[in-house]
Amino acid sequence: MLLSVIVPAYNAGAYLEPCLRSLLSLPVEKEIIVVDDGSSDGAIERLPEAIGQQISLVCQTNQGVSVARNIGLEHAHGSWIWMADADDVVSVSDGIDFAVLADAKFVTLPFVWEEAGRQTCYAAHDGEVPYNLWRCWFRRDEIERYAIRFTVGRRYGEDQEFILGYLLATGATARALATPTYHYTMRASGAMRRPGTRWRQRRDVTAVLLGFMANAIGRRKIAQKWVLREIKRLIKTVLTI
Repeated sequence: MLLSVIVPAYNAGAYLEPCLRSLLSLPVEKEIIVVDDGSSDGAIERLPEAIGQQISLVCQTNQGVSVARNIGLEHAHGSWIWMADADDVVSVSDGIDFAVLADAKFVTLPFVWEEAGRQTCYAAHDGEVPYNLWRCWFRRDEIERYAIRFTVGRRYGEDQEFILGYLLATGATARALATPTYHYTMRASGAMRRPGTRWRQRRDVTAVLLGFMANAIGRRKIAQKWVLREIKRLIKTVLTI
């Protein structure tokens, strides 16, 4: 099994190297694809010496995270795809359960959410529909079979759009892994904290909602329980932004 880890990086600063070193420590055959989205902070030049071995670097002018992830998909060769953020780390408390991967199309990971110095731990569960890409592993052959890509220009809700589109197309149900654990940190400088975020987020999540409904109708899955549940969830998200 080869795991392709796609890491979009834009001015990730000192966070990028710890992220990559944690990914390199995973006990699995892997390739790490860093897509530099026009960084200007010099972090790319300070990458570990492992570039050219298990880490490959693709550079582009600044076009946003969705374009960066699409480029990462074009360069991936693994049977599984994982999309990590450049300012987070991962850890392994035990060996990876490869038996789960053998008959799964979609797996979810446990994670630690850190905000304002407080950490909360969450387990992964079979059958869940997460809204964060970094919690998910996708089968690359399924992504290519259904030509699933990120919408260029989408700044918010792109995680939900990709995950829901993948689940609709493949009919997959989540299988949970006990490890590795993803450590996500909500930072004051993150995209969700930028001025003008609320109206842009509402606009983009509304577009994701409408697109998901149209996709479900087109695939004749609009009446499925999980689809109706996710429609309600997206509506609630739009109303509470």
